[in-house]
Amino acid sequence: MTQSTRSDGMAMLCLRPNLKHTRWIPSTKLALHPLAAPAFETYRNIRVSAWISPALADPLLAVRSDKVGALFFGNFAARMAFADRETIPVVVFDGLEGADIARHAWAEITSLAFNQLHPRRGFQDLKRALQLAPEDVTKMSIGQTTDAALARHLAVDISRFRGTQR
Repeated sequence: MTQSTRSDGMAMLCLRPNLKHTRWIPSTKLALHPLAAPAFETYRNIRVSAWISPALADPLLAVRSDKVGALFFGNFAARMAFADRETIPVVVFDGLEGADIARHAWAEITSLAFNQLHPRRGFQDLKRALQLAPEDVTKMSIGQTTDAALARHLAVDISRFRGTQR
C-alpha cells in the first residue's frame, strides 16, 4: 500500500476505488468553503435514514486555500461519513470560479437519492431545501419543484411530499 491509501498509519478499508488525484488530507487542514456554507447547512438539516459508510464514500471535493490547506465544496455525504476521522480523502481542484463552487454545492441537495431520505420527514425536508436552492440549479437538475414533479423525479408516491403516507 502506498502512503496515499493509508490513514493514521493503518490501511483504511475502502471499497470504492480512489481516483487518480485523491489525496488523504488531515481534517485540521480542511474547512468549508464560504460559498458552499449555506448549501452544506441545508444539506445537514435534511433527515436521512442513514449516512453513507466511509468505506463507500467518494472523496470530498475541494479547492486550494492559502490559509487552511483546502476548502471543501462538494460530496457532502463524504464529509458526514468522515466527520470523526483524522484524515479525509479529497480531490483538490485548481481555478474554479465562485459561481461554479456555489452551484455544485447546491447540486449536492438535488442529488440525494430517495432511498437515503428518512421515510417520514425526509421528503418534506428535501422539498424545503430545494426551495432554498438557486433556481438555475434546480431547473438544470430536476426541473420543477412541485410535489408532482418531485414525486416523478424520485419515483415515489406524491403523498411523501404532502406529509401523509399510505
